[in-house]
Amino acid sequence: MDYIFDFFKIILPTIIAGIFAIFNTRYNKNIPLEKFEIAYNRVYYPLYKLIVDSDANKDIDIIVEKSELYFLKYRKYIDISTIRLYELLQINDNNSKRKAIYQSFKYNIYDKNTYLRKRLGYLEPNYIQLYKYSTPSKQSVIRIMMELAFAYITILVATIPNLPNNYYNIVLLVFSILLVIVFIEIITCIIRTIYYKIRK
Repeated sequence: MDYIFDFFKIILPTIIAGIFAIFNTRYNKNIPLEKFEIAYNRVYYPLYKLIVDSDANKDIDIIVEKSELYFLKYRKYIDISTIRLYELLQINDNNSKRKAIYQSFKYNIYDKNTYLRKRLGYLEPNYIQLYKYSTPSKQSVIRIMMELAFAYITILVATIPNLPNNYYNIVLLVFSILLVIVFIEIITCIIRTIYYKIRK
């Protein structure tokens, strides 16, 4: 009986860890990073730069026209989701739909660009660094979004059936505090915006 216990306690976890290590090595070792590098250098980074530089005027036709070369020359290195969105941009004439497709295309490029940068070992900021080096107004927006998310979670917790009364009261108290914090944050944002406009 002790041998069985020792097997499950010592030997079995070792075997499982070994199997996972083999699979991990097998499927992650031979990933062709040179193709990722071509996709990043020749497609996603240039498109990212094109979108960022053109975002001020938001002329979708110019972006579609300038992007065509990348899609023709390096199509096999481009993710299928990016190709589909680009094709939708090319064929769609409806202005409101086209803007929505462009937003999806833009986020797709941002997402793939960030993913490839990480895979290729380029420096990328984490969420704390992004918050730390954002402008005060962006930091306020991030905080408000987080506070609203927590407030939403407290509402979900409050809807749990048969929740004891004392827990329910704590949840309501937390929700009220979060709403007050969000209200103060919004007022602070408005005052800051007015102050900067007057200062200019």
